[in-house]
Amino acid sequence: MQDDRGKNHPTTDFSDPQSNISKGGKKLSEAVSSAKDQLAEKTKDVVSEGKEALAAQGAAAQNNLSGAIAAFSGAIRAASEHLANSEQRGASKFALEAAGGLDRLSASLKDRPFEEVLSEIRTFGAQNPGVLVGGSVIAGLALGRFVKSSSPSTGSPATGSGTVGSEQGSGESGQSRWESST
Repeated sequence: MQDDRGKNHPTTDFSDPQSNISKGGKKLSEAVSSAKDQLAEKTKDVVSEGKEALAAQGAAAQNNLSGAIAAFSGAIRAASEHLANSEQRGASKFALEAAGGLDRLSASLKDRPFEEVLSEIRTFGAQNPGVLVGGSVIAGLALGRFVKSSSPSTGSPATGSGTVGSEQGSGESGQSRWESST
């Protein structure tokens, strides 16, 4: 066997691989940072679009609510006129004042920005949570009754429910059983 001590062996230089690894690490770090920035920007864009969409839906709901309140006010005014014609002036005056208040509420909702209305509701709800919940329940019940009274009845021939069509002509004067019972 020969001794390898006398031969010239090339020295291994680790500086190039270390430099390449360092450069690769920097590039990777820059790519990750860039991706992070892009993701943050996209997230801001999506959140902004979501807020805009919610604000638009809120404004539409606000306009719908304003219209419903105005219609409800009109119904109360009609009831007030009916009461006045029926010699019930006290109740008529009360109903007329309520209709006026609803008209003012409707106009206020229609003329103000959605964010302002929402902010006031939040403030009021924080100060008076019981009143807000109770008022919401009462408003929901009143709106439900209003919608129910303005929708056609479920047994009417126009809705196509029941067997009214098969009973046509079964009454004495050519009326259906439904028509003769009303």
